[in-house]
Amino acid sequence: MRPITVVACITIAALAAAACNKDLARDTNTNLLVDVSITCTGDGVQFSLSPWRASLREGDEITWNLASDPAISSITINKKQSAWPFMTQPPYSGGHDKQPHAKGMKANQGGKPPFKYSVTGICTRAGGIADTVVIDPDMIIIKGGTQ
Repeated sequence: MRPITVVACITIAALAAAACNKDLARDTNTNLLVDVSITCTGDGVQFSLSPWRASLREGDEITWNLASDPAISSITINKKQSAWPFMTQPPYSGGHDKQPHAKGMKANQGGKPPFKYSVTGICTRAGGIADTVVIDPDMIIIKGGTQ
């Protein structure tokens, strides 16, 4: 009866390990949503961008979601270096209805230095004066696993 107990214990341990590894490894890619809010206030600008450092895994996608502010109708995403993790190169432009989106990540992007990019919007102020707003966050591609 002892060999059956050992086999049962090994089988249960293997199933538990497989279940734990399945939680750590994803079967599908994720579309990370980056919330962008730019508000033109009198002579100033308030903005938020979250997450500031976008952490993606190899194969993920990213979408920049522009919060509603009538003074900002669109944003443009530009890379700040020659290297870029996605096959489709910026600029990516969009607004409230059609959000800028990057997909089709190249292979072996994990573990590289952060990819620098900028988010640009135009503040339209009273009297029709337009000011360019540039936000400068980072994108990190994690090699395998989770951060």
